[in-house]
Amino acid sequence: MASATFHLGFLGAPARKVNPATSLSRTFEQFRKKSEATHPTPDSPELAERNRFLDLHAGHKDAAQLFGKLLDTAGLEKVREHNNQLASVFRYLDLSARKQGSVSKEWRHFTQGRKGSLDHLKEELELTDEADRDKINTLIRRAHFVRFPDVDASTMTEDQMLAALDGSTASAANELKPVDSIQWAADIVRRGFDAEYQRHDVIVAPTLEKLQRFAGQWKRDKYKAPYTLIIGPTMSGKTRLLKELAKHVCVAYICLRPPGSTGQPPRSELAKHFFPDLKAGQDLETHYSYLLAAILNTASEFFSRPDIGARSLKDRLAAWFDYSFQLDKIPKAEYNANVEKEMKSIEANGMQPIQFLGAAAMRMSQSVGFEGVGGLKMLLAIDEAGNLVNQIDEKLRIPYFRIFRRVLSHIPVKTGFFGLVTDTTSRVANFNPALTRDPSLRYLGLGVDLFPPIYQISSIDVFVPKAPSSWDELLSAERLFSYGSPFYGLYFKGYMEGIMKDQPGTVVEYISSIAEAKLVCSSGAVSTEAMKLSPSQYFAILGSVIQTRVSSYSPMNTELVASHAAHCMFIDSAREMVVSDYPPQFVYALAANRILASDETHWIKCINLLAVAKPRQFLVTEPIRSPMDIQCDWQISSKP
Repeated sequence: MASATFHLGFLGAPARKVNPATSLSRTFEQFRKKSEATHPTPDSPELAERNRFLDLHAGHKDAAQLFGKLLDTAGLEKVREHNNQLASVFRYLDLSARKQGSVSKEWRHFTQGRKGSLDHLKEELELTDEADRDKINTLIRRAHFVRFPDVDASTMTEDQMLAALDGSTASAANELKPVDSIQWAADIVRRGFDAEYQRHDVIVAPTLEKLQRFAGQWKRDKYKAPYTLIIGPTMSGKTRLLKELAKHVCVAYICLRPPGSTGQPPRSELAKHFFPDLKAGQDLETHYSYLLAAILNTASEFFSRPDIGARSLKDRLAAWFDYSFQLDKIPKAEYNANVEKEMKSIEANGMQPIQFLGAAAMRMSQSVGFEGVGGLKMLLAIDEAGNLVNQIDEKLRIPYFRIFRRVLSHIPVKTGFFGLVTDTTSRVANFNPALTRDPSLRYLGLGVDLFPPIYQISSIDVFVPKAPSSWDELLSAERLFSYGSPFYGLYFKGYMEGIMKDQPGTVVEYISSIAEAKLVCSSGAVSTEAMKLSPSQYFAILGSVIQTRVSSYSPMNTELVASHAAHCMFIDSAREMVVSDYPPQFVYALAANRILASDETHWIKCINLLAVAKPRQFLVTEPIRSPMDIQCDWQISSKP
């Protein structure tokens, strides 16, 4: 596989090209050359061009290092050509000192991709589109050279170069169109769902054991409802875990992703029934009772079929998965139609919700037919369930999720039914509030306890390959991306095997942008867009670079886990304390450093936050653990 070039920037310093497939000796040689370029001897051939470059780029705070980067990447002749062409447009000798300063500032802004900077630069140089087309083209090509010295722009159009300069660190000639990018990303995620599952014994087995135990423990006078949460950072494989659980138990899967979302898995067809347009006189609790009973009845009908009952347990579950579990854009039409048919039938029957829901649960328990009295038989898995928290019922003035939880509480004991909820972008507290702060209504004789959440998902580093046999293999892009969250390695491998197999640098840039957006929970990459960040976003950046840990009693831990890719390490039984952590992960360290290098303001604010947080004991001070230590901790804690 071709090696990829990473753009790394540390501590707010300018981004420097580092090839991860380059041996250490070659890297040291590059450092030596760069040092010579940055501090040339008086008789070196680079000195004259260096001085010219510094004059032409006086507005760049890092002009000397930038010269070294261009010299190291493109060579002296290319730098000399750059100086000659830029000087012919600037004509500094004809400008006043004040004017030179203004041109230098706007030139820096243009090379950095600041919006509107080209118009300002043309205004300072008194260039017009009609009379000075060649000079404007020269400015665009020179700016592209400063940003992308390793890219041959000879065949690129002005629009392509401007697109690369304006909000991207990858050449526009190599970029995927948005629609193509989304489609390929979705295809790669779906391939990840089908990849061979790793660490079944430390991820799936203990999770299944807990769910079986919880289902047997369900009592209405002790617990609020038969459900729990899977809590984990984005890209940690929560949905993939649900798919693996479906090999052991009947899983009714529903994804509540918003309409129009490009995320994976896609929104389920049945999701619309969780956000209904209610008829006059109908309440949401009754509607949810119809919906849940219809899902249970549909499962009963399926497993009662003679052709299904004659199969082995493995084959029965596989058939149910194919029938109901939607992981792509193709709806499960027959399953969806049968659920809707059951809803209409139940509504027409006229029974009370408690009656028909209890009967549906008992029928499901008998029809599924798995061995074990009171054992786990059916999981209702609701993915991206944060949307139920965000919707408020106008009549009761409480979130949809709490109304649905009331409906779940009517499930009889010993039926083998249990609910499982996953989400990343909503607050953990909205699903499992601390018992002292739960605003839900409580009725006399009903339970108030919640089942413990499941958060020990040891999916980090699951795709790390065997030990490397050389430095090149150790530092290869594919290996570096295989560390940490499983999906980034799959992304890289998928793109390199697909339409971008000859563009590893572009793949790295694209994946890095995804990691940035995931880290700060934004719709775009911070390093290429002007964004104001919150304290929690800055702590996510710091955690990814230097593994800072927020105090256990800070409510920010919940937000870091829910929205900023932090791992949940511990939740106490009362859910008053959440401990979050950032295990060392290359992809998030790369993303965080890109953000810090894009604007010194980000780095300054990080330092200020640390200065304020430490005296107030907002941070935990402890030795930084190695990835191996963390992995051992997780494996030990995950064993049954």
